[in-house]
This record gives sequence, C-alpha cells and structure tokens, in this order.
Amino acid sequence: MTDPCEDVCYALDFVFLTPTSKKKHGDNWERAQNTDEFLSDLYAEIRYRRVKRIRIHVGGDFFSVPYLQAWSWVAERCKTTTFLFYTRAWRAAEMRVPLIAMAACQRLRILVGGPRHRPCDFPVGRRAFLCTNFQDELLVPSGVLVFRHQTRTIAKFINGSWVCAKEQGTKTGVTCSSYKQCVKPDPWPVSSEGRGRDGSASGNGLKRTPRLRPRQGRDSYIPPLTRTHKHDRLRTDS
Repeated sequence: MTDPCEDVCYALDFVFLTPTSKKKHGDNWERAQNTDEFLSDLYAEIRYRRVKRIRIHVGGDFFSVPYLQAWSWVAERCKTTTFLFYTRAWRAAEMRVPLIAMAACQRLRILVGGPRHRPCDFPVGRRAFLCTNFQDELLVPSGVLVFRHQTRTIAKFINGSWVCAKEQGTKTGVTCSSYKQCVKPDPWPVSSEGRGRDGSASGNGLKRTPRLRPRQGRDSYIPPLTRTHKHDRLRTDS
C-alpha cells in the first residue's frame, strides 16, 4: 500500500477494526488459503442466493495467483452475475498475465489504480485516480474515474474526468449500491465542455435525432405507431 492510499484508506476505519469485523476478515482469509474449497463454496453461494452484482473485496486486493484464478473460475461460470473489482495487483509481475486473462470475461468490470505521475501501462480495465487532497486534482488525467477524499467542495468533473457520484460533494445520499455506474459497461459521463457539437462524447458519434414539432392544421405531424411485442399495446414515439 502506498503512503497516499494508507492515509485515506476507509478499510482502516473504525468499522473494519471492530472485533467482529476483524474476526470475519480473519475467517475469510483462512478460507481463501484452500483454493479448491474456497471457489466451490463461493460458486455455490452465489448461485444459491442468485446474486446479480458482486464487488470483489470491500478492502484489499488479490494476494496470489491461485486466489485470483479462483475468482476468475467463479466469474466465468456465474453467467448472470456482474463482478466489479479495484486492483493495483497488476504491478506485481506474476499477476499481470492472469489479470489480463481474467479480463476476457464480459461480465467483469475492472478499475485499475495506476501510478500518479506517469501513464498507466496496464492494457485492460478502466483507470481510477485517487485525490487525497485538493492539490492532487491538478494531476488528474483525462478519461479516468476520479475518487476524492476531500469532498467539502462540489466537483462533478475534474480536468474533464468524471468524479465518482458518491464523492462529488453534493450530499445527495448517493451510494455505490444505488448508483451502479461502475458495474455498467457504458463509458463514464462526459462534461458539457468535452462533448462535440453533435452531442456525442467525442464529437464524432451519432448525431442527435432532431425533435419534430407538430405543425398546425390538417397536415400536423403524427408520430408513427410501433409495437415492441405482440402482447404489448400500441404506443407512439415521442
């Protein structure tokens, strides 16, 4: 763990240090040492509870190749579950290839923590950037997901990069569970300054469909009827 991460790590907060939490994390650590039993139990629980979305690790990271491959095995076989994880484990040489192979699963959403003063050279996942103070905001590159520790001021975008909705400082009560942006395959939201004249994120995307205004008189525009399913009622496009 780097010094900036350790300074603001929420997994070192009081909630994670209570005797109950420490015992539970200790038990999970012991279970993860037996890879075969761990992946079997994990797969069975996900299937039994019909879990739709899982964040791998509330705090922590992949600590070994067999442990990483166990999660990869489970993700491949849980066809109706979306998995999300944040990782800096790619910096360890032995973890790079297994992580790249794991990323082939279409239901995985990977957030990559990279170096702060140079581009990230890891070829998969989407980069996240942690701002531990307001000075860090000057270092934010474009096209990343921004996490902020200082949220006294409102910031939805920094240097054109989208700030995590929970940490924008708007005090709207948004949570990861309610917003779910990270588990969607869609690109990050783009600021108005970063959008092209046609409304696309790059300026080269599909143009907006012009809105037709009804004209007065007998030749007024009437939206076409469409049917989405044979059992659905007819509806009009607006």
